[in-house]
Amino acid sequence: MPLTEEQVQMIHRLTDNVTVLYDGDAAGIHASIRGIDMLLSQGLNIRVLLLPDGEDPDSFAKKNGSEKTIEYLNTHEEDFISFKSRLAKAEAKDDPLKRAAMITDMVKTIALIDDQIKQTVYLQECSKILEIDGNTLYSELIKYRKNKILDSKLPNGQAPSQWSKPTPPATTSQIPVASRKNGLGFEAKEREIIRILLLYGNKEISNPLDKSPEPQMIKAGTLLVALLVNSNIKLRNEINQKILEDITAKVLAGEDINDKDFINNPDPAICSVAADACSSSYELSEMWTRNGSSYFKEEILLPEIIIDVHNKYLTEIRKDEKKQLTARMLEQTQLNSNLQMQIANLEDKPITDDNSLEAKLVDEIAKLKSQLAEGEEKLRDILKKITETNLEIKELSLKQGRVTI
Repeated sequence: MPLTEEQVQMIHRLTDNVTVLYDGDAAGIHASIRGIDMLLSQGLNIRVLLLPDGEDPDSFAKKNGSEKTIEYLNTHEEDFISFKSRLAKAEAKDDPLKRAAMITDMVKTIALIDDQIKQTVYLQECSKILEIDGNTLYSELIKYRKNKILDSKLPNGQAPSQWSKPTPPATTSQIPVASRKNGLGFEAKEREIIRILLLYGNKEISNPLDKSPEPQMIKAGTLLVALLVNSNIKLRNEINQKILEDITAKVLAGEDINDKDFINNPDPAICSVAADACSSSYELSEMWTRNGSSYFKEEILLPEIIIDVHNKYLTEIRKDEKKQLTARMLEQTQLNSNLQMQIANLEDKPITDDNSLEAKLVDEIAKLKSQLAEGEEKLRDILKKITETNLEIKELSLKQGRVTI
């Protein structure tokens, strides 16, 4: 019997966490996928577990007893999104049409989740498993949400609440043009920076930059602020940047970071962003193993997470700089090409007996050649900067671990 919405609501009244057991039957697994999508849409945290071949939950429990059964559950269950991604990838194989359909299906599943932090984590996890760029998945998610809104038949053009907020709490008018233009790459990472500062800013952690045998302790907020300041990082969203500036001032003054100062802030935009960051109960950064056998709470991994969050945001900045440099390179290349054509046209003009005209022609060619020399120097400088930026992006990528945002 298929799972009904009433049953899902009943389960949700009892718990937020559900583990679904599979007996290895492929047809049974596919039949239950729709039911799990229903559980996700209700905000439940879903994990799955494949039982050994030939076993069902009843036979496995009777054969192994309660203690071993619980131990098996704890060491073999894995997150549903990761499970579904791997299952879909195995079925699609090298078929491009199946692969495209698989990606669309995964985006639709992730879109059922209303928690933006969870969505970001799942998009990153799917990106790794499906071997597709994370920004592409995020773009598909936004596109799916927009289509969902357009398809809605509610009065006055209203869309269902679960599709009405694909962006962070700050309104479009509050976000600078640069942020709106590059928002897809920056917004999720900025929200994670704010979340860590507000939730863990005062937590004492081992300083990952101290390589001595017994590294000194440092506050998580102090470490993250120091990294951002040292890299001269300013957040693109002006509300996020305002929160960061306030937190930086507290860190420099040696004061604690009190999340209530921001949640109860007179500025409603700051209040909204802070409340959204602090209300998430999801443990963002779990360390996965290939068998899904263990994970650690993000509080334990804070030193690594903070370094990773900084490196990922700095990578995004460098990628944006590379795009701008590439645009400048193309523009300069076109300018240089135009100058070369002008010089060639002037040099092809027939020689006349008018010395004054010939002098003007020679002078014009000399000016254009001087401009071309300057243009070629600018182009070399741009290419050098692109090379340096590429190297820095590569170095930052190598530093990034499995902790993702």
